[in-house]
Amino acid sequence: MQFVRELESSDHAEFARLAARLSPGFRFEDLLGQRDLAAPTAAGYRCWVSESAVDDSSQSENSKSLAAMCIARKTLDIVELLFIGVRDDCRRRGHAAALMDALLGWSRASGADQIELEVRESNRAAIELYSRFGYQQVGRRANYYKVSESSASVGGREAALLYSLLLDDGDQC
Repeated sequence: MQFVRELESSDHAEFARLAARLSPGFRFEDLLGQRDLAAPTAAGYRCWVSESAVDDSSQSENSKSLAAMCIARKTLDIVELLFIGVRDDCRRRGHAAALMDALLGWSRASGADQIELEVRESNRAAIELYSRFGYQQVGRRANYYKVSESSASVGGREAALLYSLLLDDGDQC
């Protein structure tokens, strides 16, 4: 079972480890800024984490560990999903959907008109998730992302797909 909550200052070390594990080579401090990572909401960002119960027999009770994370920011009336990721061993357990629900709730509560994101063309699981939540592809940036040399991609690059979800009062339940 997962539990989604906003990032807390006590999470920063585990958040940084999870970020490095989910996206090797990408420095989240560069995205958020070192100062902003300490207080992301003050800088206009929202960071959520999804916890997963860990059965650790060396501890007297079950503990929780970060299984997934999500980073977004709002500019005027648009929320941009900057990153969402789930640990390999926690995939297909509802963590990404729970994070998407948190993002959607916050976006609506903050008065946003839409949520935008981009995703690697090869990331079929993420594209499926976004489609389930009603996102529509609105664009494509050819040769946007670098890919590893072992990839079959021509020229070592792949496209970014742009998605958007319009939020209107009529789609709220």
